Amino acid sequence: MPRTLAILGVPVHRYSRAQLQEALTQRLTSPTIPQDPHARHLITLNPEFLVRSTEDTAFKAILQQSWCNICDGAGIQYLAWSLSGTRIERIPGVEVAEMLCHTAEQTGRSLYLLGGAEDVNARAVQALQERYPSLRIVGHRGGDRNTVYEDIIALAPDVLLVCYPTPAQHLRCLDYLSRCPSLRIAGGFGGTVDFWAGAIPRAPQALQSLGLEWLYRLYQQPHRWQRIVNAVIRFPLLSLREKLQKNT
Repeated sequence: MPRTLAILGVPVHRYSRAQLQEALTQRLTSPTIPQDPHARHLITLNPEFLVRSTEDTAFKAILQQSWCNICDGAGIQYLAWSLSGTRIERIPGVEVAEMLCHTAEQTGRSLYLLGGAEDVNARAVQALQERYPSLRIVGHRGGDRNTVYEDIIALAPDVLLVCYPTPAQHLRCLDYLSRCPSLRIAGGFGGTVDFWAGAIPRAPQALQSLGLEWLYRLYQQPHRWQRIVNAVIRFPLLSLREKLQKNT
């Protein structure tokens, strides 16, 4: 495991891209599958998740127990450096999902894509099959129906990508991990299905490099303003308060 930094009581695993690639490959090629659902749960952490964890103890417990918490937020990066001099590589959720697809293709493992509107989900699957022609996508489903449980159990995928809002997607991940022993990795990837389908474009590369994808998303979807306030204003204030309390 990589080194870990705790922010607001939640561990952030300091994966580089190379380390994460190795961890995914090991998990997908291992002869054994951990029984504990938390030990197969992958989370891409952003500042909004950490703010929510200060108000939702059940959600915080999920973050504290997951197999790996990957830094998916420039705010986490900047704060780690400014408060403790710690460097963390940021790996956006959509790129983690791409790594999972690539690794599943390379190792011959299967994948199930869940979430998004039905037509968006179908377009995302088509885009993935064009990008990863040997990837075995054994099933996919948009929306949120109880029949999905039976579908996933019957198809027995190795990897499950759940694209719902947070925290619903992570609650679902743990639910599926508990019911589906075939799953080696399950993770929540929110709007990734929209990116793959071309329904919402990613931020220009320049903004991605500066860690300003959130600003582009706000421009695209102004209704997200409350989430941006949590990430850009409340998160640094809560983290600074935590730092000051530790130093007193």
